Amino acid sequence: MCLVPKCQSPWAGRIDGAYAFAVNGEACRVLNLNRGSRYYFNIKQPLPDGGYNYLNHFYFTADPLGGPSNGFYDPIKLECTPDPVAQGTICLDITDDLPSHFFYQSRDTQAMGGIIIVHGERKRKQCLQGHSGCTISSHYQKGKEVQQRRIHATKATKQ
Repeated sequence: MCLVPKCQSPWAGRIDGAYAFAVNGEACRVLNLNRGSRYYFNIKQPLPDGGYNYLNHFYFTADPLGGPSNGFYDPIKLECTPDPVAQGTICLDITDDLPSHFFYQSRDTQAMGGIIIVHGERKRKQCLQGHSGCTISSHYQKGKEVQQRRIHATKATKQ
């Protein structure tokens, strides 16, 4: 993970600063990660003049823009992810707690990063209703079917 001139980014017009995050040299690259895997991000921010930029802290968020919102520094960091860093290596475990997509961004400048798409199913956990081996989404689907049957039954009795 390094910095490249923002003109290489598809979001160049949205970036307030001069740089965008690049993964393997590609600005704002879409990352396809697998649930249950561990990934290491080596954050380096060398500048073309040989110095280093410590102003953009890399982090993971549900906010597609990242950075400060409405001029206030209040980043929305995803739970279960590392704290924002400007330099160094961080480790990210793609657990069941993470959503199917989220973003890597700068907490200090908007639109410097890109999207992370998580592949793989979440492991089945005991649902809130106490049934083992089912997911909340399966209850949603079952509830939807029951609701549809109720609607059809109501229509049939009214006719």
